This record gives sequence, structure tokens and C-alpha cells, in this order.
Amino acid sequence: MKKGLITILTLATIIGKSLIAPASVIPYTTLDEISRQTKKVAKEISYSKDIEGTWSAPEVTRAVGFGDCEDKAILLRDDLMRKKIKTDFEYGDMTSKPSKHAWLEYSDASGKRYVIESTNGRIYDKEKIMRKRFYREIDEKIWKPYFKERIDNLNEVAGRKIL
Repeated sequence: MKKGLITILTLATIIGKSLIAPASVIPYTTLDEISRQTKKVAKEISYSKDIEGTWSAPEVTRAVGFGDCEDKAILLRDDLMRKKIKTDFEYGDMTSKPSKHAWLEYSDASGKRYVIESTNGRIYDKEKIMRKRFYREIDEKIWKPYFKERIDNLNEVAGRKIL
């Protein structure tokens, strides 16, 4: 087996064809960038429950270095918006434990949806994760009016539209 691999590599070198693509040829996708940013937020911002009823502006979360799921999702969404990557802020329940939760979602060019979890730095195929019933979305038409004051306050403190 080893001899065969060496022969293939030698032959490829002789005919001038590299079997390893240079980094400039490997496509870097939007999902790769989302993954990089998601892992960065999960690593740099500690999870901590905050005062119920407050959502922090991205600059505040970054400055204090901690936040809950809403704060981390808001920070990640803002980071991605600055890179011109559109995501949706979602709010609902985590069925594994009875608690409210916030996360982001992204649709790629083919329409495939992903759940972006800023608390643990992972990205999930939405179709698969929803089959497991781990997340339960609350319709935006219900939660957005309910949180209107928080959203308005967040956008005002940030000085721009975040949600």
C-alpha cells in the first residue's frame, strides 16, 4: 500500500500535477465564515445568565465578556451583519430543558437552513435538528411585538438596527 502511494505521488510530481490543491484554490464559503465567527463568540464570551428582561448591545457584551443566549446571538448577528452575512434571530424553547432560548438561522444559496448556536459555537442542519425536536421556534409575529421595548432599547443603545 505504501509503495503504491509513493508511486502515485512520484508520478504526479513527474507530470507536474500536484495532488494537494493550493490554499488559493480551496473555496472559502459563507458557512465557513459563519462557523469561524460562531466559534469565536462561543470562546470569547462566557455564558452567564443576566438580569431577566435585558438584552445587551453587542459592544456591551464584548466589553464585559459574558452574556446569555440572547446577548451572544445578538453579538454574533451583529458581527455577521458587518460582514454582509444575513441571518435571522430566532426565539423559542429548548426542549431538552424547559427554558427560553435564542439562536440564529442562516439560509445558503440553495435554500438549505442552518441553526447557528452561539452558546456552544456549533452549526446544525436545521432539518435534522428540528426532527430531533431540540428547538421549538415561536413565531416572530408573536415574540417580536412582545419584546418590542427590548428591541427598541437595544437598537437605540447600539445606535443602529440590530433586530
